[in-house]
Amino acid sequence: NGIPIKEIASYAFQYNLKIENLYLSDNIIKIGEYAFECCNNINKITFGDKLEEIGISAFDDCDELEEIILPSSIKKIGDFAFGYCDMLTTVKMDVANTTLGESVFIECRMLNNVQISGKIDEISKYCFKYCSNLEKIILPYGLQSIGDYAFYGCSDLKSVTIPNSVKSIGSFAFSFCDSLTSIEIPDSVIKINEGCFHYCLQLEKVKLSNNITEISRSCFSMCKKLLSIEIPDSVTTIEPHAFEYCTMLEEMYISKNLKYIRSNAFYDCYNLKSVLHLDSIEQIDANAFSDCLKLKEVY
Repeated sequence: NGIPIKEIASYAFQYNLKIENLYLSDNIIKIGEYAFECCNNINKITFGDKLEEIGISAFDDCDELEEIILPSSIKKIGDFAFGYCDMLTTVKMDVANTTLGESVFIECRMLNNVQISGKIDEISKYCFKYCSNLEKIILPYGLQSIGDYAFYGCSDLKSVTIPNSVKSIGSFAFSFCDSLTSIEIPDSVIKINEGCFHYCLQLEKVKLSNNITEISRSCFSMCKKLLSIEIPDSVTTIEPHAFEYCTMLEEMYISKNLKYIRSNAFYDCYNLKSVLHLDSIEQIDANAFSDCLKLKEVY
């Protein structure tokens, strides 16, 4: 009847194995949830310039899809929208106040090229979890927060650029990033949550924000190659297990305003030789330096 299609309905093509090349016209503004889920032979998608919303799991488990180029018109991308796309290698997003759902690219294990430009407030929870082939990510200025587990298990991730607009980094956001060797946290960050860099086995160098007030629970635990770290003067508390099992850590430069070192904060840091500037300390909890066998200088 000549009326243009504006929406692909939910479940419209779910499990369709005949579609290979998907072209979506400029008239389409919404793709419904599960619309193309498990369309395992789609290898190319062309999105229209007016697309605003991609629903939950819309392209989840599209095993042959290799590249995604999203238009700047996108306003919302639902949970798991491109999750488990086994052959996906490239994602390009030119966004403007786009909202990302949880787990958008979870377990896209071949993904190694992510380009995000424009304005986005948050990298959502689990967004790139287990994207184990991702080596480098440059996050755009204007980003406010990195969600819990956002890059968890990105085992090949070597380089992360965090812009000086991010205020908080979520729990376990970079945990198990086994190839990450250094990280610089800009001064815009006021909160680094629990276990953020837990089990980053190759992490050697850390530059912390001068505006955080605590080193969170298990933040750097099991970072076995971390050699030294300077705690900024803004920090008043080192939470439990913060540096537990950092077995190569030799020297700590403590914040001049540090008041509390919680239990097991430096447990089994057996190469730790000196902890400097403890003048302001009010309380050191049980086992804070347990099994620090080489510790000789504490002052």
